[in-house]
Amino acid sequence: MRRVLLSGALLFAVMASPASAANVTVGCGGLQSALNAASAGEVITLDQLCTTGFPYELPHVPVTLAGSPGAGFQGGSQEQLSGGEASVTIENLIFENATVGGGGNSGALAISAYLEHVSNTTLLHDTFADDVNTEHADNVSGGAFVESEGVVTIEDSTFTDDSALRAGGLSVDAASAHLAGDTFEGDSSESYGGGMYAQLGGGESTLSSSRFSNDTATSSGGGAAISTGATTGIGLALDGDTFSHDSVADPDGTDSGSGYSGGGLEVSASSGGESTLAQSGDTFDSDTVSFKPAAALAMGAGESVSDAALQSVDDRFTNNTLQSPDANKNARMEPVFGWGAGLSVLECGDSFPPAPGAPNVSSSLSDAIIAGNTLTSGPSADGAGIYVGAVLCHSAYTTLDLFDSTVAGNAISGAGGPVAGISGGPHDVLSLANTIVDGDSGGAELGGFGTSFANVSASYSDVCSGSSPFAGTGNICADPQLVGPGPGSADVHETAVSPTLEGGSNALIPSGLTTDGFGNPRISGPIDCTNSPAATVDIGAAEFVYAAPSCPAPVPQVVLMSLLSAPKPLTTVLATSKIGNQLLQLIAPSACTTSSSLLSLEVRSLPIAGAHLTGYKVTHVAFFIDGGLKRTALVGSAHHRHRATVDEPQYQSKKLPSNFLFLPSKVRARPGKNSVLVRVTLVTYTGKGRNRRTLRVIRTLKSTFEVC
Repeated sequence: MRRVLLSGALLFAVMASPASAANVTVGCGGLQSALNAASAGEVITLDQLCTTGFPYELPHVPVTLAGSPGAGFQGGSQEQLSGGEASVTIENLIFENATVGGGGNSGALAISAYLEHVSNTTLLHDTFADDVNTEHADNVSGGAFVESEGVVTIEDSTFTDDSALRAGGLSVDAASAHLAGDTFEGDSSESYGGGMYAQLGGGESTLSSSRFSNDTATSSGGGAAISTGATTGIGLALDGDTFSHDSVADPDGTDSGSGYSGGGLEVSASSGGESTLAQSGDTFDSDTVSFKPAAALAMGAGESVSDAALQSVDDRFTNNTLQSPDANKNARMEPVFGWGAGLSVLECGDSFPPAPGAPNVSSSLSDAIIAGNTLTSGPSADGAGIYVGAVLCHSAYTTLDLFDSTVAGNAISGAGGPVAGISGGPHDVLSLANTIVDGDSGGAELGGFGTSFANVSASYSDVCSGSSPFAGTGNICADPQLVGPGPGSADVHETAVSPTLEGGSNALIPSGLTTDGFGNPRISGPIDCTNSPAATVDIGAAEFVYAAPSCPAPVPQVVLMSLLSAPKPLTTVLATSKIGNQLLQLIAPSACTTSSSLLSLEVRSLPIAGAHLTGYKVTHVAFFIDGGLKRTALVGSAHHRHRATVDEPQYQSKKLPSNFLFLPSKVRARPGKNSVLVRVTLVTYTGKGRNRRTLRVIRTLKSTFEVC
């Protein structure tokens, strides 16, 4: 499909709708008449499930075709609904059991906008189930086919058990597309795009919160195959998507000439461009690529990326398998020629040495989990975890930076030899920071990346060179002691004995990365009751979560209101104040009676971590009851000197004991009266006896409460 550029004014004119339009509800018998008579902006609601009258044709003006619960289209040997000369929204409709044998683009819905019709297409809350297209042509799909020079939006729609030669569930050919909350399950394609195929133009497109599961294709993109025409900037952004148990499977070798890629997802960009594939929070789990062995490329059982710079944060590539050694799936068992069971990032330039002075593609992964992936052994098989490189293109090379990531528990199945961890070409460049590349089995952890790993740099990472840490600051070489990173569980959480705890560098964490691969704080350290040390990031994608210690209950530092009365115990904290490293509490009884009672107060000093403080004392306690004032002066009074728990030397002490002062000042309260204000003033002083001199008032504790 050709692309054109339109001015903003023309695009606005095409998309513009009148201020108001009529709404109409019809059955199957009146649907086509309503579509033919529709005015721009009209909403037509279908209230039946139509089984005849196909294909229904959309009008030449922008409309919304909606469905009441259970309404839509069922059966038939033609497309059920078609059109495309104007923008359209299709909402809450069912498309099911369509079987098209030839001459149609789609088994159920076909929207095709030609060059002179710049339109936008929106699908909302639609269902496509058991739709089949047996047409042997390139531009087909089983469920929905949408071709547009404008923007395609598909949200909260479901594609289940649809099938076609290409794009089992959905085919999109548009300037840009935005998909969110969609489900593709059990769809199949005889070539590429089991769940979905999308051919996108130069605008930024998005795929978010969508799920692809148990979809299949024979050559590429078991879950989805996406091609973007963007040459600069972000061509495609993925966020929170799941590709699980999708597969590329060709047991008969029918597509061996084109190779196999992307059991879960295949993404390709314009060759020679500099577009970016931005991913965040996506999961690629238990996806597979298997085929009749042949001299063909196979890559990326989880995800395959070609000619685009991958910028990945919080993505998981787990339990994926490249060429399953299953005799029932392969005509004969031979070694596979494949790269990257978990993830492959491929770039191919010209074929003439030497290598260029700058990379063709620069990719990065942060908080990535690459674990439990399996690669069948073979003479040209490498990278059970990751393959990044230019394959056989001698003068192209790529760079890959891993930050705070874990590559562990990946396995080579069969004879040893292939790289089990991360593999690259002879000119490719690898950088590791705060990353684990350890605990993979059946082959070396690293392979390629120059002679003797000259193109590898590592800092604060768990990666080995022989039996020693790889050259670089802060590196270690030790079993990371993870919970269970191997195939099946792919659990890369650290344990309490992991040598990677607190082993990373906070300075190497990418800007804006605040959580680990499981959503916990990116930096968390051991917790101490009194003085926790400064936390240092762990090595790897997971940050160890320390158990909280059993500590004494913290001293309340808030003012509490309460009904107060004698008798003791004095348990209610009225006010708390911190002076230096000491806490002072004003405490009163918690019980309350309806009879006359005595009000008692206590002032306590609580040392914090054994801190010292200049001596101080209570100068007075003032009670304001019913608007009147009764003042009990305490300076130098017998209240101090004759208390058994308080004596003069304690006043002079630089380190105050826990029971610094016990001052019960009693005032008889009258029943039914309240509004009692208590104020305790504390001062610093020097000297003894009559030579004692007040220096300054340092704190006043005050509380208002009721008495019974």
